[in-house]
Amino acid sequence: MPEGDTIFRAARTLHRALSGKPVVRFESVLPSLTRVHEDHPLTGRIVEEVRSVGKHLLMQFAGDLVLRTHMKMNGSWHIYRPGERWQKPRIAMRVLVATADFEAVGFSIPVAEFMTVRELQDVFKIRIVRNETTGLTQVFSMPQDIIDNTRAAFNSDPTTATGYSLALGVPEGRYLRPPSEPGCTFIYRGDCNTPDINLNGPLFTRVDLRLKKMFRLGGRATMEVDFELLNALDNINFNHSVAFNPATSGDTFRVTSAYTDANTTNDPGGRLGQLAWRINW
Repeated sequence: MPEGDTIFRAARTLHRALSGKPVVRFESVLPSLTRVHEDHPLTGRIVEEVRSVGKHLLMQFAGDLVLRTHMKMNGSWHIYRPGERWQKPRIAMRVLVATADFEAVGFSIPVAEFMTVRELQDVFKIRIVRNETTGLTQVFSMPQDIIDNTRAAFNSDPTTATGYSLALGVPEGRYLRPPSEPGCTFIYRGDCNTPDINLNGPLFTRVDLRLKKMFRLGGRATMEVDFELLNALDNINFNHSVAFNPATSGDTFRVTSAYTDANTTNDPGGRLGQLAWRINW
């Protein structure tokens, strides 16, 4: 397994070759990376920095995009001039980042992922799932692929060849990383380059309506009739909840409650209507 000093030297070499240069070509055999490249192309982005954090190698691109790779047992990065013959077969290529002057090729890299905070913010939304067989309706905060991969990432197993459990497998694609993972055990916060992420939840939406009519009864006497409709659109403001131990929980990112205020405003949630009348004289 490449050790920390090896990763440091690889990051330093890649930084010297690529930093400050625009990407002219990106290739990968990993669907999770190609999907990001199709949606948010890397070509034209500046390689801002390449650095190592523990045994992780981070390649920072302009536009809040970071490629994280972990070499594990057999992974490696090579630098070539355009057209230069590779020292390893193309079938071992997992990632290629090319500028006009150099090609950075990642061979046999088992862990490579893209995911920006902006992308995570975009998918952080309410998702309602109904099981047509059981009739059960469930609400989640994340897409199913992120839920499945996050559960797999948290469910590590040091006794397996991959370092992950056999039941949930190796996370592939988008997921939220645990503070520790195979190849890195955290002691202090941030040891394994797991950042704190703050997301904005969906907008709290509530529309109240009020209709009022005054009737003259004669002289100074009047009668007022008020009709109020609270939360007229019957919008549900869900409370997002994240399971703190998603390794064995099928309820990861499941939402189980919504806004209520029964103690202060006597609001149990949902749409409420009230009719009031008053006589003045």
